[in-house]
Amino acid sequence: ERRTPAHTNHHHGTERRHHDCPLHLGTRSTEVRAHRPRIRLPLDLAQALDPRVLRSPDLDLINTKLVEAFNTPDSRLIISMPPQRGKSELCSHWFPVWALTQRPETRITLASYQANIARTFGRKVRDEFVDHGDILGHQVRSDVSSQNEWLLAGTNGGMFTAGVGGSLTSKPSDLMIIDDPVKGHAEANSPTYQEKTWSCWTGTALSRLATG
Repeated sequence: ERRTPAHTNHHHGTERRHHDCPLHLGTRSTEVRAHRPRIRLPLDLAQALDPRVLRSPDLDLINTKLVEAFNTPDSRLIISMPPQRGKSELCSHWFPVWALTQRPETRITLASYQANIARTFGRKVRDEFVDHGDILGHQVRSDVSSQNEWLLAGTNGGMFTAGVGGSLTSKPSDLMIIDDPVKGHAEANSPTYQEKTWSCWTGTALSRLATG
């Protein structure tokens, strides 16, 4: 039984400093299944599926820390970096794909300041299994396959996305990623938004993480 999180900044057309808005990822690992792909790290998997994916020393460090967090009971990981470095693509796209190949029963939740941003990452992760299911070893269920909520066939694992403050009721989570909980510099430095975001984490999101 395990629980794990992580954090990242991402830029969506708003100028901001590197410490303004991190991504938070929280996880509890489920039972390890016998089948495990040979690819050991998320970026290795990303480059195997998409040769356009680039590497850098900072992404290699994040790559390693994500795996450490995933395999460490009750871990938390915060990632705070300047925008446009590829951290959200790694943490919110490729890491969930990799996590589901390692433990297909993992129930992943991803939230962002806007529901459509979170939904975009949900679609990207889902489409990797739609397009490369033969390589990844799993297919998406045809009856639960929307961009913001989908499951892998034959498992309870999959992904659910929402905006920060959106409903997470009845959505238990083994791996939780919060990517940009606020929109930009002004909100990040607003005591009102800080309190609102903290309340969403302590009052809603944290209670969704499965025990263990």
